[in-house]
Amino acid sequence: MQRYERDLLGVAGAKYALLFEGVNDIGPASPDAGTQQQVGSSLVAAFATVASDAKAAGLQVFGATITPFGGEGQAYSDPAREQTRQTVNEWILGGGEGSFDATIDFAAILADPADPSILAGQYDGGDHLHPNVAGYQAIADGFPLDIFGAGNATVATPPKYRRGYRGDQWLFAY
Repeated sequence: MQRYERDLLGVAGAKYALLFEGVNDIGPASPDAGTQQQVGSSLVAAFATVASDAKAAGLQVFGATITPFGGEGQAYSDPAREQTRQTVNEWILGGGEGSFDATIDFAAILADPADPSILAGQYDGGDHLHPNVAGYQAIADGFPLDIFGAGNATVATPPKYRRGYRGDQWLFAY
């Protein structure tokens, strides 16, 4: 929250803002239910504030879901943290109560179809947290470029872009 005025609002000529944050808020926080509920609420409030300020500055705002970070040996892996990630992602995909002009489901692009709490093996950079080159390429391939022409899309029901893998097919839903 301390840098966005400089790094977002202070950038001359910027037209768009993509909000993709949360792993490093959820992960290091204690996994107890009360702390995780507070982290989730704080993330939602921060997203709403940044989005509101960005819109006031004339930017279109896109929300991206928090990607999976579960997996054996990953320090952030915990059911309570996963619940926080899912709760925040549901809020994002729902348009963030009008915060977002469009949403992109990065989690669906990178998740293992058999266990959406972990990165798909082909996208896991090895730490179960960061995507590898193929994972970043999947995000690029799945990124809906048409959102840049969204203009004044109805904010109450922004377009949602989901991409998932089933069997041998990539599936897209708009």
